[in-house]
Amino acid sequence: MANIIRTGESINIEKMAGASIGAAEMVISGRKVEVMARPEVKEFRDRIDFESIVEAEPVKKRFVVVDQFPKAGVQVPAGTPINLTFMYKDQIDIGIIKDMSPEMMNKYKDDKVRKVIDDISSNTEATKMLESDKKYEELSAAEKTTMKNYVIEKEILTAEANEEKISSVYKDLFFIYNF
Repeated sequence: MANIIRTGESINIEKMAGASIGAAEMVISGRKVEVMARPEVKEFRDRIDFESIVEAEPVKKRFVVVDQFPKAGVQVPAGTPINLTFMYKDQIDIGIIKDMSPEMMNKYKDDKVRKVIDDISSNTEATKMLESDKKYEELSAAEKTTMKNYVIEKEILTAEANEEKISSVYKDLFFIYNF
């Protein structure tokens, strides 16, 4: 169980397990979150350079919230603890993602998100398109051709693939790369 105590700009998150308490302090400034570890985890924190990992690969490596209780949008009394369940994005199995196109499932069903991101990152044009926040319908003809070439190169689709299948795979790639 986690207790969150808000004190001005700082948020203390305490995890209680029996008689021991491990805690971290977080400072939120806009979209930036700084974590300051308490002394009992300071040695671990000092030996792992988290900041350089996050700065070096902001999209490729991150934690995502996969569950929340109470659910988002539910009004609760002030002081109600909110439990968040985080998962390391890279370790999510593609096979458990719902509503994926059959072509993506055939290619990646036994892989982790990291494999898809590595494949995308190997092609700078595909990476730029997926980072642009454009829907498939908003891509130019040249970008659509580039995406078609990418999905053929990665053997997700064959050269005979129609526009609908390319669009479906693009939506899946966009979701995986940006969630």
